[in-house]
Amino acid sequence: MNDDELEKETSEGEESFAELFESYSAGMNENINVGERIRGRIISIGGNSVFVDTGTKVDGVVERSELLEDDGELSLGVGDELDLYVVAADESEIRLSKAVSGIGGLNMLRDAWEQRIPVEGKVAAAIKGGFHVEVVKRRAFCPISQMDVAYVEDPGTYVGQTFTFLIKRFEENGRNIVLSRREILEKELDISRKAFMAQLTQDAVFEGSVVRLVPFGAFVSLAPGVEGLVHISEMSYTRRVMRPEEVVSPGDAVMVTVKEFDLDRKRISLSIKDAEGDPWADIEETFKPGQTVQGRVEKKESFGIFVNLAPGITGLLPKSKIAASEKAAKFDSLKPGGTVSVTVDRIDTSARKISLGTGDVADNQGWQEFAGSSGGSMGSLGDQLQKALSRKKKGE
Repeated sequence: MNDDELEKETSEGEESFAELFESYSAGMNENINVGERIRGRIISIGGNSVFVDTGTKVDGVVERSELLEDDGELSLGVGDELDLYVVAADESEIRLSKAVSGIGGLNMLRDAWEQRIPVEGKVAAAIKGGFHVEVVKRRAFCPISQMDVAYVEDPGTYVGQTFTFLIKRFEENGRNIVLSRREILEKELDISRKAFMAQLTQDAVFEGSVVRLVPFGAFVSLAPGVEGLVHISEMSYTRRVMRPEEVVSPGDAVMVTVKEFDLDRKRISLSIKDAEGDPWADIEETFKPGQTVQGRVEKKESFGIFVNLAPGITGLLPKSKIAASEKAAKFDSLKPGGTVSVTVDRIDTSARKISLGTGDVADNQGWQEFAGSSGGSMGSLGDQLQKALSRKKKGE
């Protein structure tokens, strides 16, 4: 190989290496800062350290002792992912930690305060105005307003639990330490909220949980930090709702449809009735004129009886049809909640109304005979009427 060929091969090799390096570097997140929470994948486990892919050219390292279970065993393996905090970073090393815990000392607490690195603390007791929290074998104070994002109703439920906190105040050489858990929770909720809102679409259906009721509707939690409002008018197709507690209660799981949303104002309008479906959408396939159906009496008015045929489907049996029926006394004796057999006379889909009939069989037979359904001549009108009336009397 001559000098020109060697130079060409070397040049091509350098270009190839540069391309590979650039390809390897593509997508790497170089913006890792101390105090930041990252998600990484375990790539190697040593005797004292666990190495984690940080998404940069520099792997992270976390003390193996931090990841041990209460029984002293390590339940994690190569390939597992975990969330860690960056406690130190330079171009040669990224040190990671679950949070500053009992391993460190006073200097580490001071560093955690200055660099806003989360610390791990165990709630020792509930006191007036907040909690005593043990952090690295030192007593700290967390105000009750900083323990959670929601109102703390029962402080005792937090005692004995271990949480992650931020140091808000570090004074008197560590003798006065004030903590906040709320700030960490709010940051996590904000991340969750932004991720949810980014994939939100109109008409999307979600399962949510009713968190509270107001006179005009109910607020439903869709995801951590994300709530939407179901207006009282969007609660039911099947009945007129006057108060939200007629339909839902706090804690109920409900299916809701997104009607509209405003990302800037962080407002989401929801509908329970759209998620359940409109019972009138396929009404003409469910009920046919002339069909006999069983229904439940909803209420009686001077002009007729309202009969519920199916959830959200109610028809009216007019007083005029009841009065003309041979079973008028039976219909008049019906009470709300009772069952009744009726016929479907007419369906008005646009007006969402169904007119019902009594379904008198004897009357139908009489009029069929009057129409002369058999053999040739119908005979005289008087003959046909006489025959129909005669049969009716015999039946009575």
